[in-house]
Amino acid sequence: GSLVIMTVVSGRMKQHIVEFGSDCLYVQMGDEVLDAAHAILSGKNIDCTYLLENDNDIAESILRAVGEQDCDGIVLGSRGMGVLEGLFRNSVSSVIAENANVPVTIVK
Repeated sequence: GSLVIMTVVSGRMKQHIVEFGSDCLYVQMGDEVLDAAHAILSGKNIDCTYLLENDNDIAESILRAVGEQDCDGIVLGSRGMGVLEGLFRNSVSSVIAENANVPVTIVK
């Protein structure tokens, strides 16, 4: 099997660096997540794809990538909001759990 390691940053967490026509490159504060995953998984003989997305709708970005990458499941972290707070604030994990077409595992 293979893994898709993904992190999504929203607009407030990016800094614009260079623009190429309609495409932009960004310094992402979330880079360290992918770097840490790469350090842990390198040399383990596991096929990995690393995705860094910039999108204000984090849940939608993850769901879109799941379809594009043909993933069989999703494992994601929870920020630890309570059930009521998560419902009122549309937590990413609850939106993904409700809308994913594949099994979802939420790690607290």
